[in-house]
Amino acid sequence: MSYVTDLRHLPEDPAQIQALPEPARLMTVFITSIVAELSQELSLPIINTDVKCKSRNTTSQCSGCIDGWVNPEGVLVWACDRCADNGFISNWEGTIWDNQARTTH
Repeated sequence: MSYVTDLRHLPEDPAQIQALPEPARLMTVFITSIVAELSQELSLPIINTDVKCKSRNTTSQCSGCIDGWVNPEGVLVWACDRCADNGFISNWEGTIWDNQARTTH
């Protein structure tokens, strides 16, 4: 399954995230974990993360992890290394999950 996420549509306040219905909360945690992991290593062509895939079929949970990269437009692109789940995350820069190294002057 493919997911397209604009991070501006997700709450940043931990209390608001905790108050979400469970499916929405779990998806928010999943997507923001991808942003937090990928944004640490943007200089790499493909980033392997420890984020576990959330996909499941009728009998079991996917055992894959998420790999990703940033495309030329600055969108994070991710895919499970085992199943077909994938997605795009836009407007992630500057959020609380953005872990890019900052240059201070």
